Amino acid sequence: GALAVHSTDGGRTWSDQQVPGIVALLFGVSFSSAADGRAVGVEPDATGLPAGAVLATSDGGATWSMEPVPSGSLVLTGISQAPGSSPDAYAVGVGAGGEGAAGVIYAHAPGGWTAEPAPGDDLGLVGVAAAGTGAYAVGLGLAPGPVPQVGGDVAARSAPGAAWTTVLRAVPPAAVRGYWEAARDGGVFSFGQAGFYGSAAGRALAAPVEGL
Repeated sequence: GALAVHSTDGGRTWSDQQVPGIVALLFGVSFSSAADGRAVGVEPDATGLPAGAVLATSDGGATWSMEPVPSGSLVLTGISQAPGSSPDAYAVGVGAGGEGAAGVIYAHAPGGWTAEPAPGDDLGLVGVAAAGTGAYAVGLGLAPGPVPQVGGDVAARSAPGAAWTTVLRAVPPAAVRGYWEAARDGGVFSFGQAGFYGSAAGRALAAPVEGL
C-alpha cells in the first residue's frame, strides 16, 4: 500500500504516517500550511481498475482522509494548493482518451473537486503549480505534423474559468537522414544530412581504424 513519511526537523529524521489502506501508491504532496495538506496517487475503483485518488489532512499528516474526485483519471501525479484563491487546489494526472492516454486536470473549490478540460493534444500531465490567479501544468503532448511526435508539454490557464491551452512544446530534433564512414587511415566521410566535423586522415595512428 501507499506510504507517507513526515519530518519535523528539516528532513534529518523521518517517520511513517498512516494513510487509507485502499490507496495503492502516492506520487505527489502539497501543504498550504503546517497542518493542511493533500496528496495524490492511485487507488482501485469499484471494478478493481486504477483510478486517481486525493487524500487530505488537517492535522499535519497525523490522519488522512479520502476526498471524492470525478471519474476519468487512471492516476493523479501532481498536486498544488493555492490558499485564498478559487480554485484553491489543482491536481493533474493521466486518464483514458479516445485513442489512448490523455491529460487530466481537476480543480478544487469549496464545493469539492471538478474536472476541467485539458488541451486535446495532452497525453498525460505529471506536475502542476498554481501561480497567482492562474496555473501551469507539465507533461507529455503530441506535436502535430506529417509524422506526429511526442514531446514535453506545458499547459496554462491565465485566470479561474479560463481555458487551459498549450503554451510550450519541446519536441525531439528530427532524425538525421545520413551516415558516416571511416577509412583505415582515420579519414571520416559524411553522406546525406550527416554533418562533417573533421577527420584524422594524415595523422599518425597507433593502429588502423576498424569501425565508427
